Amino acid sequence: MKMTKQLKFMANMLLVAAFAAMAASCSKDDPAPVEVTGVTVDPPTLTLTLRETATLTATITPDDAADKTLTWTSSAPAVASVADGVVTALTVGSTTIIAAAANGKTAACEVTVQPPAVYVAGREENENGIAVAKVWKNGVATALTSGANNAEAYSVFVSGSDVYAAGGEQGANRIVVAKIWKNGAATALTDGANEAVAYSVFVSGDDVYVAGYELNANNLVAKVWKNGVATALTDGAKMAAVLSVYVSGDDVYAAGIEENANGSYVAKVWKNGVATALTDGANLAYANSVFVSGSDVYVAGYERNANNWYVAKIWKNGAATALTDDANDAYANSVFVSGSDVYVAGYEVNASYYYVAKVWKNGAATALTDGTKDAYANSVFVSGSDVYVAGYEVNEHNWYVAKIWKNGAATALTDGTNDAWAFSVFVK
Repeated sequence: MKMTKQLKFMANMLLVAAFAAMAASCSKDDPAPVEVTGVTVDPPTLTLTLRETATLTATITPDDAADKTLTWTSSAPAVASVADGVVTALTVGSTTIIAAAANGKTAACEVTVQPPAVYVAGREENENGIAVAKVWKNGVATALTSGANNAEAYSVFVSGSDVYAAGGEQGANRIVVAKIWKNGAATALTDGANEAVAYSVFVSGDDVYVAGYELNANNLVAKVWKNGVATALTDGAKMAAVLSVYVSGDDVYAAGIEENANGSYVAKVWKNGVATALTDGANLAYANSVFVSGSDVYVAGYERNANNWYVAKIWKNGAATALTDDANDAYANSVFVSGSDVYVAGYEVNASYYYVAKVWKNGAATALTDGTKDAYANSVFVSGSDVYVAGYEVNEHNWYVAKIWKNGAATALTDGTNDAWAFSVFVK
């Protein structure tokens, strides 16, 4: 039977009503998405040094916002980059880091990137001719000792916000006591009964390592102190000393010297207390500095040759490379490895018999001084593309002036009215 037009109309109306009811029902079950109403970033301001990183925390309100996607951008990506809230300082300057929600709500952190701080350890004589142990930060000196007794700071290391220096100070009985300073506060490593000196400090995690020597009844004993507890690396039968310490993972490396049966010093490196001779003992040799990069162990020092000239050398995994010929005396005092580049600081005698401060990069020498006065380069540190060297140079009045060279340009740390020496540099 055919449906009448009226019945068809009524059927269509019923269908429309049914769909409307279903739509109304769905509308009640699926409310509109919750929009982001605000974004905050913590901290709102941040100061970093070059190559430092920091993580920003972004908070979106309300908590039940449907789309919490954030896009991070830097107004000056050459100064500092950002990825998922992690900020990396690239060059000195300022930038604004912005966290933006999908609906356009934003928050910002103002970031300032400052140059790294440069720390130097050394000593300067006071008006009474007493050597005062000092640390310079960005050229400003802090005395570690009072000047009542001679003292020196041979090494500096910075960990977090803490500044460590290692050296020695004469006691009331004029015997030198090995010491470590943390943020200017001294701790004696030895009791003052016998002479002792701390030459190097290295901090790994919560552990502080110091290297040096202590005199026994007859000889100097090479020692490493870990958190103030001494370990002898030699038995005291012959003269020995540790001049540098480096920690890589769980391994402790030390570089120094030990006298052999013929009375000649042998350059040595110790790994976890086990010694390896770098020279055969036929000629006097010194191992002054050790640096570990990956699985490679680098040592800088010098060795006397058959013609009685001192030759500056670097050892990589025990294999020696001469940095100088046997025409003049030369000494390598410090080694630093950055990427695939190996830097060494030291000095070499010129034709006029003056010591010239030098830095070698991959064996190629660069003179830091003009050779008209004695000058000495004692420590090298590489930060990014910048090469820092600490040492000292004689001025026109024959006073030693403590100096720092950055990429070959010298800055005097002292005014030249009293003798001063810079032994170690650390950049952070």
